[in-house]
Amino acid sequence: MKYKPKPINTSKVELNKSLKNLQEELARNTHDIWAEGRLADGWTYGLKRDDTKKNNPCLIEYANLPESEKKYDRVIAAETLKSIIQMGYTIHEPITLKTVSIQPEIENLLNHLTIEPGMPIQELLSTWLGRNKQSWQKIPRLYLVIGEKFLRYGEALLAYDAFTEGLETFETLTYVKQAAKKLRPVYLRMLQLKALALAQCDVPEQALKILLSLRDQGFDDGETMGILARTYKDMAAKATKTGIRQTYFQKAFEIYFNAYKISGKKRKPEDTYYNGINAATLALLTGRVKQSCELAEKIKKICLRGIKVSEKNRRHISYWIYATLGETELLLGDINQSALWYSRAGDRAGKNLRDLSSMQNQAKMILEHFKLSPNTINHCFHIPSITVFSGHMIDLPQRNKASFPPELESAVRNQIAKKLNNLNTGIAYSSAACGSDIIFLEQVLKKGGEINIVLPFEKEHFIRESVSLASDKSWIKRFERVISKAAAVKVMGFYDPVSIRSNLEFCNLFMYGASLFRSRMIGTNLNALAVWDKKTGNQGGTASTVQHWKSMGQKFCQINPIELTTHKKPSRKQTAAVKRIKRPSSGVKHYTYLPLLFADIKGYSKLSEDQLVKFSTHYMKAIGKITDKHACDLLSKWTQGDGLFFVFKSLAAAVRLATDLRNTIAKTDWNKHGLPADLTARISLDAGPCYSYHNPVVDQMGFCGTYVIRAARMEPITPPGQIYASETFVALCQAMDIQDVRFNYAGQVVLPKNHGTIPAYHVDTNR
Repeated sequence: MKYKPKPINTSKVELNKSLKNLQEELARNTHDIWAEGRLADGWTYGLKRDDTKKNNPCLIEYANLPESEKKYDRVIAAETLKSIIQMGYTIHEPITLKTVSIQPEIENLLNHLTIEPGMPIQELLSTWLGRNKQSWQKIPRLYLVIGEKFLRYGEALLAYDAFTEGLETFETLTYVKQAAKKLRPVYLRMLQLKALALAQCDVPEQALKILLSLRDQGFDDGETMGILARTYKDMAAKATKTGIRQTYFQKAFEIYFNAYKISGKKRKPEDTYYNGINAATLALLTGRVKQSCELAEKIKKICLRGIKVSEKNRRHISYWIYATLGETELLLGDINQSALWYSRAGDRAGKNLRDLSSMQNQAKMILEHFKLSPNTINHCFHIPSITVFSGHMIDLPQRNKASFPPELESAVRNQIAKKLNNLNTGIAYSSAACGSDIIFLEQVLKKGGEINIVLPFEKEHFIRESVSLASDKSWIKRFERVISKAAAVKVMGFYDPVSIRSNLEFCNLFMYGASLFRSRMIGTNLNALAVWDKKTGNQGGTASTVQHWKSMGQKFCQINPIELTTHKKPSRKQTAAVKRIKRPSSGVKHYTYLPLLFADIKGYSKLSEDQLVKFSTHYMKAIGKITDKHACDLLSKWTQGDGLFFVFKSLAAAVRLATDLRNTIAKTDWNKHGLPADLTARISLDAGPCYSYHNPVVDQMGFCGTYVIRAARMEPITPPGQIYASETFVALCQAMDIQDVRFNYAGQVVLPKNHGTIPAYHVDTNR
């Protein structure tokens, strides 16, 4: 007689939050029972499963299991609880006295991060920024879990920070091999994903170092080899010379193809189709068209068979299997069928920007090889666009001429909502003044998007200058709400009544550059949207922002509030008193921003008396030649001991001199001048608002301001031989379309003397 399973129907049973926590505990216990039985039968831990040797990689603590393995235990636990409820039983929480302890609190956080797959990016970011480092380092897996989530949201920079700090809990790979077995998979996975994050941050060379080190020490598992092959593929995409590109593609193909054959022998279908499809694509890119098609046909059969089995057994089907089918059809030349599979993959991937971007980039590579438009099937991936915004404040009572009358708020809101839908906006950058800024941010949140807010100066001053001026005081509450929902809030400087307009302009430039840089990182479109009455305006206003967009060739949409009404409003009389602002002293000039460079020499303080004299002659002579070469680019140059401080006329000039300085110092044979051979400079670049003044002591122009101080604080934390740039410098270079320079993420750096934490970037040129 054929057996027909008849499980209890639990489809209508929902588990509340407390039962989900219980589910996790039951899943953990299920795993422990299984592990106890295996250990009793003589099984031991091993990196790979081997039934002959009785090795299993899952003989580790539940917390350290990969998510794919935890899923089976969770399903069993959930169905057990649902069945109990469906049968009429009630489950009550036990009454226990809880003691206050840091460790359980951190463990609860780990459980929360683990069982909430769709946690909003705002909550993730808040959790990360509010972490207690000492407590987190007691449970290294916390860093792994939150880093993985950052990667899924396309936040490779934050993921890099999480993995880097998490890996600090381990000393070396040798230590990990000697440590408890439960730590090895966590360490290995963090190293793998740190390499992946570096690759996504456009630093494949650094990723390669990590992966080759792992391979050389015996970690040649499929995951490591897959990321290694992907890194070679990224390096090929960056290469400007055809020969170098083909060499990297060939290395990637060989690694993927070998992994494909090994996975097939071990009957691991997921590893087989993952490595196989990548091998098929690289076979095409290296001229093996026939082999590419043969591999694509084989992978297609594996995937279709996998879908059939999963549907029969009512198992979840990963979007990767649909993406793989989309890629096989693309390799085989059927674009329409490819688009159907890719659309299914896009639907299932949801808001996972990392995987959506990966699918899109792979498809683009194939389309470009076939000389087809790389945007042919972009609609399948549903990657949201980024929108940068600028708009008028709501008209204040004392305004002479209307630009955004309060009675048009509803009409403007409706227009913004339509534009956001048309632009497929999922990520937004804006300031938060009363009026169109806040309306825009509210509408992005309403459609489930991510908002990033940039303020020109401190929050309390911004509220006074740009929010509370409106007669409707509800704007303040609305401001506080959008601020609380923001993924990031950047404060660009300190309030100065003399330079408000200049600070607003600087804020708008940063906002545009930051959004442009982000769009390039995740491979999506940047759109610009303005609520603007088409009239000229003051510095730092919407008109000047739109003008900059135009000068950069940025396409933009606009909403003119005045055109939304047929009723002409009478001109309003000025009723408020004109503010009298005390101007700076004579000879003092304010700049919207200036590029700044600080540099010094590592180990200068350890030089002998004789070496200090030689340094002051030979080293400074070399620096003098560099400054003479770039004299037309400099506003100011200053030295003290080994310290250098330069102020430039342009961002491009700062990059040119910084790279010239680094290269000159690195190539010079300092030994022949009686100096240490390893003489290396630490160079930092920043840019921001500052003042110039006449320094009567040295009778020359000097510069001061918050950004001058911050630039000086960056230099000591820059690694010797490197150039670090601040996030502000990078954003301004993007906003001003500075060419021939690359910025690679270095990580969050803590500035000395309590000057905060900022993202830093390695600087290099394309020449």
